[in-house]
Amino acid sequence: ANPQTFRVEGLTAEPITGTVGQIATSGAGKVTCGPCDDPFFFDLDAFKTFVTVPYVPAAGYRAPGAGSPVNFFAGANVGAIVLELPISALTNPSTGVIKAWTRTFRKKAS
Repeated sequence: ANPQTFRVEGLTAEPITGTVGQIATSGAGKVTCGPCDDPFFFDLDAFKTFVTVPYVPAAGYRAPGAGSPVNFFAGANVGAIVLELPISALTNPSTGVIKAWTRTFRKKAS
């Protein structure tokens, strides 16, 4: 099977292209897209304690003796498009307006 690819146009003189899951560079810009570990930390047990106990625990939201916080979403993937670019690539120098937009689509099967 052919690997999935991405293409970013309009930020550099030439489009930035690469393979999903890898980092592509062009000048000072870097781009990657694909599955990433979910960055949101959420302690489900602490949340349940917080909403059921009629008071706020003295040390954080976990019940006394409940142990260290646990990231409920650890290992869950999210789809991400990540850009690292100089600010000059994203702004109009005369107005300071950010010029950014995105779209994603699936390539039709051939």
